[in-house]
Amino acid sequence: MDTNIEKREDTSLAHILKLAAPVTMQNMIASSLGFIDVLMIGTLGKVSITAVGICNQYFFIYFLAIFGISSGSQIYLAQYWGDKNIKNFHKAMGVAVLPSLFFLLIFFVPVFFFPKFVLSLFTSDTEVIKQGLVYFKVVCLSYPFHIVLQILSIAFRASKKPSVPMIISAISLGLNTGLNYLLILGNYGFPRLGVRGAAIATLTSTFIALIISILFVFFTDNPIRAKISDYFNFDKKFFKMILFAAMPIALNELLWSLGSALFGMSFSRYSTAAYASYQIFNLIYGLIFSFGIGLAISDTIILGNLLGEGRLEEARKLERKFTKITFVVSVISGVLIFFLAPYFVMLFKVSDYIAYNVEMMIKVDAFFIPLKFYTLLHILGTLRAGDDSISGIIIDIGTMFLMGVPLAFISLHYFNLPLYLVIACISSEEILKSLFCYLRVKQGKWVKNLVS
Repeated sequence: MDTNIEKREDTSLAHILKLAAPVTMQNMIASSLGFIDVLMIGTLGKVSITAVGICNQYFFIYFLAIFGISSGSQIYLAQYWGDKNIKNFHKAMGVAVLPSLFFLLIFFVPVFFFPKFVLSLFTSDTEVIKQGLVYFKVVCLSYPFHIVLQILSIAFRASKKPSVPMIISAISLGLNTGLNYLLILGNYGFPRLGVRGAAIATLTSTFIALIISILFVFFTDNPIRAKISDYFNFDKKFFKMILFAAMPIALNELLWSLGSALFGMSFSRYSTAAYASYQIFNLIYGLIFSFGIGLAISDTIILGNLLGEGRLEEARKLERKFTKITFVVSVISGVLIFFLAPYFVMLFKVSDYIAYNVEMMIKVDAFFIPLKFYTLLHILGTLRAGDDSISGIIIDIGTMFLMGVPLAFISLHYFNLPLYLVIACISSEEILKSLFCYLRVKQGKWVKNLVS
């Protein structure tokens, strides 16, 4: 027990927004890192955009794998916090490290020793591969740092300190942006390094964020701080309990990221210009989806706290409140992105063909945002809060691989549809996905206490 842990979980709208706002901001900042990279690299041309985009697509698969592990741990972190069990809270953090190291090995070894092979899976363009090799060689060194950053981030969120990772992410973004400006084009007398400069900026800013996070944990008074041995003082039974919750989510994120990579592969195999269009489209949408992800993560944490306290009926009521809030936010987001699409595109120095495609892709997908936010909320949030993650996997991955991915390849390579209609085909999976989510959440299988 720890008397510094809050007595009861607040379910007011003000409290929801207080937690959701910094989580959303942190996700928006994280999305902005890739956005700014491509924005600045865009001055070097579509080959550079495509090369960095492919490298980031590979990293995205790795990142979602460790995100899945930490999210699985977060299920118990939130409930242990609600149950006021700080010792097991620390142990759940430690458990997340080991499987994350396993994924680090799987993804780091190929990109460090066989980067050309990895790039060739996504494209056959020799110039793209050449620039990708330059970027990969440097940026892969940042992969280990993300394990610690991700685990600390979810621990701060679960313990009601979401502003800490948000501030650290903001510092990292500022540093990355400044270094990009200096190193990509060689401003103020710095060497003009192109994509290598972008990779150095990413590596440096990630390392600084790691150092700041560690210093904050061990040199300030906060609920995450403990002896190193306390994080790993768990037995085999405890490890299995957390792992069995985490691995389905990691599998969900890994398969989802592979599906996303297949979407990208479909565009990159079609043409370099098509992939550049898709890459820019994804970056812009990443900013918008920060709102949906922020609400979903907040949903997981607050519902988890309630379930950990044994307030099951209140958790049901709060889920309905989150659904209403998410609907309002999604409609506003859809309207904004539809009308702001031309202005986003103007930020990138690309050909008229790419600019037109990106604008139309954004406008078409704007109509699917309410459905996408709804499925995000319940797959990433509600179902995971009560460890009903297997249902989320079946719904999410099933619709993606049985509907979304086949439609991407068929519509683009067989029917040669315009890129914006390809996006409409891919996003149509959300119609079926949202229906399955509604039915599963209504069943209430997620409403259970895991720790008391």
